[in-house]
Amino acid sequence: MKPFRFKNPFTCQNTDPIVRFITDQAFKQKMTMHDLGKRAAMSKDTIRHWRHKSTPRVDHAEAVLNVLGYTLKPVKIYRKGNPDES
Repeated sequence: MKPFRFKNPFTCQNTDPIVRFITDQAFKQKMTMHDLGKRAAMSKDTIRHWRHKSTPRVDHAEAVLNVLGYTLKPVKIYRKGNPDES
């Protein structure tokens, strides 16, 4: 395992909310991106690129969230004037 370095979690307004959640939880659990990638069976560079260049695929995001102890759950959004509302 790589030693955890105490740095502030990455924050950027243009980053996907799932990626912000993942980086925040990894920081709170003192898990490096290297360890996170290894446990989720993907490259640490893939996770690193989510923060700057790309957005995660659903299956990759689910795998990383599972390592952190979370799951991805779809939730219905209700909006005013939605014809589906009864």
